[in-house]
Amino acid sequence: MKTFKKLVFAAIFLSIWQCADIKDWAASEKDSTPPDAVINPREAERLPGGALITYTLPDNSDLLAVKAVYSLTDGGKMQEAYASVQTDTIKLEGFPDTAERTVQLFCVDKSGNLSVPAEVSIHPMTPPVELIRNSLQVNATFGGVLVQWDNPSQTDVGVSLYAADSTGYMALNYTWYSNTQQGQYSFRGFDDTEREFRIQVRDRWDNYSSPLDTVLIPIYESQILGTINGIAIWERMGWAWPGTNTAPSSNPECIWRGDAAKQENASANGFATTHDGIYNSGYLHLMRPGNMLSDYTGNAADKDTHLVPIYLTIDMKRSSRLSRHKLRHRWDTMLKDNNMQNYELWATNDPPKNMSDFATKEESLAYWTSWPEVNGTDAWKQDWVKIAECFVIPPSGATTAIAVTADDITWGQINGFEFNIFPEHTATPFRYVRIVSQRNMTGGTIIHIGELEFWGAYAD
Repeated sequence: MKTFKKLVFAAIFLSIWQCADIKDWAASEKDSTPPDAVINPREAERLPGGALITYTLPDNSDLLAVKAVYSLTDGGKMQEAYASVQTDTIKLEGFPDTAERTVQLFCVDKSGNLSVPAEVSIHPMTPPVELIRNSLQVNATFGGVLVQWDNPSQTDVGVSLYAADSTGYMALNYTWYSNTQQGQYSFRGFDDTEREFRIQVRDRWDNYSSPLDTVLIPIYESQILGTINGIAIWERMGWAWPGTNTAPSSNPECIWRGDAAKQENASANGFATTHDGIYNSGYLHLMRPGNMLSDYTGNAADKDTHLVPIYLTIDMKRSSRLSRHKLRHRWDTMLKDNNMQNYELWATNDPPKNMSDFATKEESLAYWTSWPEVNGTDAWKQDWVKIAECFVIPPSGATTAIAVTADDITWGQINGFEFNIFPEHTATPFRYVRIVSQRNMTGGTIIHIGELEFWGAYAD
């Protein structure tokens, strides 16, 4: 068999070696004959700031592409766009107005020859920057201006805020880039005095919308303090010393509510460290060696069943209108290990249900959790409001711990991770906040929290 394979290989090699003057296909296709022009070009569809042009391709075997030559503005720089011969349509974008434009279409062959031009007139619709400008909603928010808009075509745009200085000059404050269908951004850093603001939208072709000018008074914003003069104000609901990591049953209210059942007892790992204003030491340590079903059922057989999400309920002791929230990871494991990555914030101003509201622990767990192992229904969400969805992403865009960079870690230690409260809820006072942790940085069921911070205004 080996001898047969060798003979076959030798025959193939000899055949190839004997082939003289192998044809250079690329060279044979070079010529100076231009292709025919496209047939029946027409504007098939008007688009915001553009148009779709269709045509019939000529019957040329060496046709490569169709080139459109046009100008975005009268007398402006000529632009080019290409479409392959696999389609009969070319899309043009970036026109700043609705004026009629003339477009020249050229067929291009594999030798680079151009056909005579075929002309077609297009009539762009109102450009996206103006459509977005017309949808702008601008309102005062905590410490600044909340801008909301619609972008149905999901065009890449920048939304810029200008603010009048003491001389009346409109200085650029910041530009937020987005392509979401429903966009919003809170421009902050202003005191609660009347000020003139200007909002303008720009696209990637440097088309600018007409400006929107308004006069607003930003809402006064302050930090909602969890510790004042060294005295902790916030309280982890249902937790009382001496609750321990090894005996969660010493805090039955946490068990009945489905809140994190285990907590390190050392003062450096207690709840008070999450709101003491010290970022580089101390962190809340929950759930070692994990959030286990046995913590809630009391059955040893359930010790290997991990439960997600992990819940934590906080009494802030005073009602506040919340504007934004910041999470700080454990300092020395920033963006790694057991730090929260994906979580929700829910809130209410009414005292949450407690053990006396349920006939059994099982009934309470079914109300307070979504865990199928205890027939969870998350019915509590009917009585609370979701005020934020939080997914920790550092400047590099890393979504896994292994992709995090050294610069990401430094940035996170300095800045933390900030999330806006949903704007429709910033005017509503809340006293109680519940964290629903969906995932830590490594997908486990242990949670570390370095610091929790909230801003807004006290309502009482």
